[in-house]
This record gives sequence, structure tokens and C-alpha cells, in this order.
Amino acid sequence: MINRDSVFWLMLAVGLCVRLSPVCGQEPGGGDGGLSVVAAEDDDRPLREQTIYVPYDKLRQVFEKEGRGVFLPYEKFQELWKAAQKELRRPEVQRPPVDALINEIDSEATIADAVVAVRATLKIEVFGDEWVSVPLRLRDSAISSATLGDQAARIVFDEQVGYKWLYRKSGKEPEQVELKLEYSRAYTKAPGQSSVVFEAPQAPINRWRIRVPEAGMAVQVEPMIAATRSPEPAPGADPATSDLLAFVGVAPTVRIAWNPKAEGASGLAAFATVQTEQQLTIAEGVARSTVKLEFEISRATLAQLVLEVPANQKIVNVYDRNVQRWKPESVDGVQRVLVDLFEPIQGKQTLVVELEEFSDATESTYDVTAAVVTAVGVGRQQGIVVARLEAGLQGEATKRVGLMQLDEGDLPQELQGGKWDFAYRYGAVPYELQLRVEKVLPRISVTELIDVDLSSDQLLMTWQGVYTIEEAGVFQLQLDLPDGFEVRSIHGVTVGDAQAVAVDAHHRVAGDGPTWRVNLSKKAFGKVALAAQLRRALDDPNLRAPTNEVSTIAIPLPRATAADVEFSQGAVVVRAPESLRVNPAKSDGLRSISSTEAYSTIPRTPPGSAQLNPVLAFAFATGATDLAVTADRRRPQVTVEQLLRAEIEAGVVKYHATFYFNVKYSGVNSLRIDIPSSVSANTPSGAKSLRKEEITPKPDDLADKDGYTAWSFAGEAELLGEVELQLEWDQEISELGVGKSQDIAIPRLVPMNVARATGQIVLSKSESIDIQPIGQPEGLRPIDPQNELMRQVKVDSAAMAFAFVSQWSLGVRATRYELEASKLTSIERGLVRMVALSQSGATGNEGELSVQAIYRMRSARQRLAIRLPQGHRFDSQPLRINGKAVTPEKESDTTIFAPLLDLTMDQTFLLELRYTVPGGPAQLDLPAFPDDPAVQKVMLCAYLPDTSVLLSRGGPWSNEREEIVFSGVGINGRVDDDGLINWVTEDPEGGRNPAVAEGLANGAKS
Repeated sequence: MINRDSVFWLMLAVGLCVRLSPVCGQEPGGGDGGLSVVAAEDDDRPLREQTIYVPYDKLRQVFEKEGRGVFLPYEKFQELWKAAQKELRRPEVQRPPVDALINEIDSEATIADAVVAVRATLKIEVFGDEWVSVPLRLRDSAISSATLGDQAARIVFDEQVGYKWLYRKSGKEPEQVELKLEYSRAYTKAPGQSSVVFEAPQAPINRWRIRVPEAGMAVQVEPMIAATRSPEPAPGADPATSDLLAFVGVAPTVRIAWNPKAEGASGLAAFATVQTEQQLTIAEGVARSTVKLEFEISRATLAQLVLEVPANQKIVNVYDRNVQRWKPESVDGVQRVLVDLFEPIQGKQTLVVELEEFSDATESTYDVTAAVVTAVGVGRQQGIVVARLEAGLQGEATKRVGLMQLDEGDLPQELQGGKWDFAYRYGAVPYELQLRVEKVLPRISVTELIDVDLSSDQLLMTWQGVYTIEEAGVFQLQLDLPDGFEVRSIHGVTVGDAQAVAVDAHHRVAGDGPTWRVNLSKKAFGKVALAAQLRRALDDPNLRAPTNEVSTIAIPLPRATAADVEFSQGAVVVRAPESLRVNPAKSDGLRSISSTEAYSTIPRTPPGSAQLNPVLAFAFATGATDLAVTADRRRPQVTVEQLLRAEIEAGVVKYHATFYFNVKYSGVNSLRIDIPSSVSANTPSGAKSLRKEEITPKPDDLADKDGYTAWSFAGEAELLGEVELQLEWDQEISELGVGKSQDIAIPRLVPMNVARATGQIVLSKSESIDIQPIGQPEGLRPIDPQNELMRQVKVDSAAMAFAFVSQWSLGVRATRYELEASKLTSIERGLVRMVALSQSGATGNEGELSVQAIYRMRSARQRLAIRLPQGHRFDSQPLRINGKAVTPEKESDTTIFAPLLDLTMDQTFLLELRYTVPGGPAQLDLPAFPDDPAVQKVMLCAYLPDTSVLLSRGGPWSNEREEIVFSGVGINGRVDDDGLINWVTEDPEGGRNPAVAEGLANGAKS
């Protein structure tokens, strides 16, 4: 590439031309640019070289004008000019892909006494410059002439490709030339046929005309894309010749073979033999025969073949590629078929005859006779007869004349593997084969499951049947469905390994009969399954509401039609909601079992309602069954759980009562709660509420007629299932002064008309108030307010909680205290490990200690101050919080700060320190916290070298490795590093941070 300086000089050289003068510039007062140069006056002073500095941004304004330029040395100009010439790209000359191309070849081959002579005209298009060579091949042929117009062509021989044509082209335009060749080769003679092979030149259009000097010769050319006989002989040619025009394309070799046509036995009639293969397929009501006849014709040609077919057979078709037409006619009680051929044949000819014979399909047993197809006028006919019975049929040969039975392995290859029931060979016609055919009746067994879903408004039955069909397949199945039910669906279903049947349609067989016929679109065989669903509406007041009366409900069971099955068994399961009490009233033909046993064979169907559960189960077998049950509606059963929360604050007590009602069996119109008259309870805003109404006059069973009011809570419809009711109210109390107390009676809300009532009371308070029960609470049991509240309710400020199952009373005394400042940092657990790396000196206090300190703590500070021993040296990552490296803030040589900006005051975290300090194990100084945090427990582990012996120890530490003795039994209190790390990293809620613990363990090993 040309650099920037070269471009600059080139621009100056070919740009403007200026005259050499002492000073070059523009006239004063010029307006283009800020460069001002004053021209010197003409004088006689000699010209001298001067250096003029032009700013780069003024370069265009100074030089890009008419008549201006710059002079430079010639050698510099040559350098720039050559560099510019190198950058010029010369256009690439595109050459043709080949130097020459043979477009078309016309060859004429003439067969002489011992050789085949060929005259070929090649049309060649030459593209290349100067000399080009075109391969002609012809490696095994002799070229007798090669001319280009009236001049001899240049031919050379190459051992690899054969002959080549050399040509010198003048000019650059393509040139069309025509090359004429004459070459020959001796042909090979064989008995009955002669042939020759040429490695001829190749071209996309390659025509060959083969001329044989004898009439009636058969000529073959390989390869032959297309061929035709010459319509008329060439001018001057001998009419007693045979000509063939062939197109061979781009073929590597051309093979020509010829032989005289055989005339056969002159004056004798044709002689034919026939080999037959007859395939007889017997289906229900029809027998189909396919007869294949292989004719072998010699001595003369045949233009027509004659067959004889029994009169009871329907001729469906007679076909072959050479069959022009066929015509049957009745002659002497048989059908004679005349088959005309397109071309008279001598040699092999195949005919295929298709026959049909129909029989009465209603008969269970009938005879089938194999059709004998006879070729008329042949010298010999023999063959093979095979027969096959389709599924659902069985048979035996009752009459056999002129037939010899064959094994399947003796059959021809094309017939083997056909699963033939009968196979015979015959040596001459006529022969006779008669088969006795019987229908195979299916053997059917069924396993049934009937799910009966009984509810207050309907009876829904789902029937499932798993059929085992053997011997023969069926296209129909029948069911006995009870009257009075709506047939909602009949469909196939997959049950285990039983496939679903393909149901086409279903209908009642008789107008008032119970039998339904199910038509299948595919034949059912093996293990299949069918399902039906029936429904009947119920209008029984004893099922809709509790009336203390029992209704008897008859349950007629759907079954598979007994006449169609050999054996049946099954189970029936009655499912009902909890609101109905169901008992068996009649169970003829049934045996009581468990629902688990009933569903062991066929899985249960999804119930119509999620509240339905199995209540009765029976097993049955072949035979009639009769089932009836009694049912009535249960009375409602109401249970309730109450959660009463009281939040005691200065001047007010906020109450929140939640009732969790569970209404079973039957619905209720309303729920009743007796509330102290002094309590003005209301449902909270935003909650799903019920209508609240005071019951007047007061009920006789009021909890306390003087101090309570009965309230009813109703919804838009009957209350059934889970019902949640929330009530809120406030109770004002006197303002508590510091050190003052006040007694508070917790009100009792009493749910009425319930079977069981339980509840819990949760008391919470503000930080400055302390509460204590007054005396001994009645009917209450203390519980843990953090872990034992019902339904996983969480009350963060809960101070105490009680549980009750009956009447209770509770009074609390609230006392207000003055708040005092507490410590802002708390160390819950700590582990400090010190390892004496080296030790010297008489006192054992010279060397180096490696320290790792781990603390589980909480802090309300944003920065935590830590004081370290004098002379400490930090590790590469001295401070970690929750396993993550943190950069400490340094205040002095011994004090650092740990940043806690991302932590909340109630969040527990792990703090880890790593450093070394000079000294020995004689004095172990732990990290100190100047803010005086609250410390619960810290473990100290000291590790001494093997060369040291522990003589004594001192300080405010308890020895955790001493053996403790209880009643003569020693318990070793030793703990290991893994146990201490698990102890210090354990989460307060029982969890553990594996990543942090793993990091600490790795630090311990290092």
C-alpha cells in the first residue's frame, strides 16, 4: 500500500505547477485562507532555495488552484509512479473450461466379411488458443482415414487415452470444425451370434446407423437409449440388408451384436407345455382363486391361447402385458376362454387368471371345490395347488384325486412363508380337490366393573368390560342395559393391556328389550375393552334434606349379554357422598368384598363428583344379580376452630377472632355465635363476610342471658363445607403510666349448635408492656406461640398462647416498663482455633500463631469494630462474611471495621477472621470487640506442635475434652473439628449453609 507521505508527494507532483521564486504566495488582501505571504519586488538578486512552511489545514487552499504545482526530483517521481502502478489491478482473463468440445457425432457401421468398418463425422467446437488436443479414444481400432475438409488431420496416439486429434487455431473467437474419421475393427464370431466393441469418441448427441448385409438379422446395441429400424434403405443400398438407427449418448463403449432370426421347425405345429401355480383363498361366503400359467412354446409361434374354466366359476380377469383381449364362451358345460396376444409368441408366455365362487354365508358348514383351469391344446400341464382359510374358518380335505400333498419347504420360493393350510402337486389334468369348511365360533369371556355413583339428584353408572376373544374375531358385541336409564355413551376404552375397541354405532335390538348391539368398525380379537355410561335422575326428598326417613333405591346392573359369553365375572362398587347414609337392602347373586379387591382387576373410573367415596362393594359371576340399597340424608354436623388474637397496646386492646367452621353431611342456613353484649364485633373490611343478625327473642340456651347476645351469620345459600368467619373489635383501656398495671378480662365468644368447638388464644403486646396471667387460667393449656398455632398461623409479636376445648376464663395484667438501651451486637456462637506454627525460647512464647476465628452473630450496626493483637499479619482474604471475602476498613494498627451495610439487624450472619500473630501458646489473645457485644458461647481450640508437652492451662475457659463420669460410666466429651464447624454454622431455624461450611472446613484443613 502507498503510505501517507507518498500520496502527499504524488498529489503535489501531478497537481499544480508553480514557478520558482524567492517567495511564493498570494496577493495581499486575498480572501482564501489565513495564510498571508508578501511577494518580493523584482531585483537582480540571485535565486536561492528557501523553505516555506504551509499549515496542513491550509494545504488545499494554497495548492489546489489553476497554474500552481510543485517540483520534485525525478527519482522521487519514479518511486511514486511505480508504487501506484503496482496497486492497479489488471482484469482477469476468463478462459473457457475446456479447450475443445465434441458437440455431435454421426457414425455409420457396416459389417463386412471379417471386420466392422465405421464412418464417423465429428462436429467439434474449438475454444483454446494455439494448439489444442481432442481425445478420440479408439484404442483398439485401426484408423484408416482422418480428414479436416480436404486436408489430412493430425492424429497422434497416447497409450493412456488412445488417439488424439491435434489442431492449431488462429484467432481468439471459437471455431466450428468438422472432422471425418474412418476406422475398423475385427469382430468376434460365436455360434449363432457375432459382436464387436468400440471405444468410440464421446458426445452428448451420438447417433449410430448399423447396416448388416443380410435381411432379417436381429441387431442389438449396448447401450441403447433409443433405437428404430430405418424407414427406407439408403440410396444405392442393397435391399437385402438390415439397418438399425440407435442413440447411445455419452457411452464409454459401444457394443454391436447381430445374429440371424431362428425359423424353428419348418412346417410343424407349435408345441406348448404349461406349469401352473394355483392359490385358493377361502373367506366367509366366497372362494377366490388366482391361477398363474407359465407356457413354454416351441417349434412355431402362437397368436391365441385357449383355456377351459368350470362353469360355476366367475372369471374376474385374465391379464399379461402381451394379452390383447380375452373372451369367454360356454361350450359343453364349461367356460372356454379365448386369449388373443398382441404379438405371436414363441418361447415363454405367462397368463394370470382370477376366479371367484360364492356360497351361502349363513351356512355354518359348506363344501368348496378347487377350480381346475385347463390349457387346451398343450402337450403337458402340471403344477401346484395351495389353499388358505381366513381367520374364523377351519376345514379339512374330504376328497382328493390326482394330487400329492407337499410340505411347505417343498414349495417354490415365492410361495413359501404364505401360511398355507393345504399344499398339493398334480402331474396331469384333470384333478379334484374338495374341502369341507366350517365357521369357527368365537370364545368370549368378560371381566366387568360397575361403578355406581349415588348422589342426591342422580344415579350414574359406569360399566367397563374387558373381553378375551379367542378362536375368531367379532364385529359385534351385545350389552344388557337396564330400562329407565339414559345411555350417555358407549365407547372403547384402554384398560391395562386390553386395547380399546373401535365402536362404529350402537342401537337397541328390540323396541322394548334390554339388549343393545354395538357394531365395531374393526374386528375385535384378543383382549379388548368396552365402556358404557348410564344416568337416571332422582327426585327423592329423603336424599336432598334430613327427614329421618329411609328410601329404598333399586340398582339394576348393566351386564354383558349372557348368551354371547361363555364366562363372566366382575365387581360392583357403590360410591356416595358423606352426606348420604347407604346400606345394602338386597344383594342376590352378589358377594360382599372390599373396594380395594374390586379395583384389583380393572382400575376405578373417575367419580362424577370429587366428594364421592366407596361405601359398598360386591363381587359377582355368571348368573342373574339383584341389588338394592337404602339411603337417607344425614343431619348436619358442625365443628369449629376458633383463633382469638388480642394485641395489647397503650390505651387499647385490639381483638381479632377467626372461626373455621366445617359443616358436614348437610347444609345449614346460618351459624350462631353468642357474643358478650359489651363487644361490638364486626367483620373486617375486605374480607368475605356473612350477613350478621341479632336473634330475637333471646334463645333459651343462651350462654349467659344477662351478659351475652345471640348472633346468627348467614350466607346467600346454605352453608356447607369449609366456612371462615372473621370478627374484629377494639376495647379501650386506661393509659398506662410507667410502672402502672391494669387488669384485662379476655372476652369469650361461644359458638352454639356445634358438635365440637376448640380454639386458641394468642396474646401479643408492644415492647414497653409486659403481660402476665391473673391467677390460674381456667380451661386453658399453655402452648408455644411460635410453633403450635393452628393452620400454621404466624404472629410475630406473640408473647403467650393458650389452647382450649371447653369453657374457659382468662384475665391478664398489663404493666408498662421504661425501655432501656440494649446491646447492638450479639455473638450467639463462636469458634477460635489457634495453631502454634513454630516455637522457640525458654518461655515458649516465641514463634508464630495462625488464628482462625468464626462467629455466628447479629448486629444492628453498619460497621463492626474488631481489635486484633499487636503485630498481626493478615491472610490473602482476612475477612469473610457468610463465606464471601470482604475488604476490612482499617482504623489503626490494631483496630479494623467489618462493613455490615447489606445485613439487617435481625439477620444472623457468619463472620470469619484469618491472620497470623507473633508469639507462642503461652499467651493466647483472642480477637476483641470494643463495642462490648452480648456473648453466649465461644469455643477455643489450641493446637501444639508434636515437640511440645502441655503442662498447665489457665483462664476463664472450661475444658471440653475432660471425661465426665456418671454413676461409674465414663463419657468422653471430646469433639472434633467437623462437629465444631457444624455447630457454629448451624442456622438458628435448623438449616445450614453448605457453601459456607465447606469453605470453613477447607480453611481448617489448610
